[in-house]
Amino acid sequence: EIKKGATLCVQPWNKNSDADYSRFPILDLEAYIRVWIDREKSFKLPIAMYKSEIMEAAYHNTRDSLVLTSMSEMLGLPKGLFPDMDIITNKEKMFGASALLFTDIFEDYCKQKGVQKIYILPSSIHELIIIPADDCFNPSVLTSMVKDVNANELQESDILSDHAYIYDVTTDKIIY
Repeated sequence: EIKKGATLCVQPWNKNSDADYSRFPILDLEAYIRVWIDREKSFKLPIAMYKSEIMEAAYHNTRDSLVLTSMSEMLGLPKGLFPDMDIITNKEKMFGASALLFTDIFEDYCKQKGVQKIYILPSSIHELIIIPADDCFNPSVLTSMVKDVNANELQESDILSDHAYIYDVTTDKIIY
């Protein structure tokens, strides 16, 4: 059943205006519905198949699969090695950057850390790195880091964006 396998994903905005899949803008990106047939096979939902109940199922399926973990845990290193860096992805660790669609996650994170703002680094379409915003980090330096990783570590198909994002709990918005 399509609804069971539907998830939301994000990717760079496709400048091709006649894209044949359901998509909508988010920040400088686009979100779309991906339907999983099994763990290996999936497809972008064609416009002709779009229905609001599929979108609703994709929203809930995606939100329910998101997980937050520490950078240390993700890398299998001793706990606390990266105390102010966390990763958000999904249980499958595929297309987990869709967390950008759920600002409540970032609001909860800010409250937990006792901060008003966080930096969101798009490490790929599969995950986001979250860092509490303070005077120790300069957004332009973080953007340079993102560009460097994109150029040297990622396949082009895995690149989400070439800059850092900022979430502000007082406005409940992500900006770039």
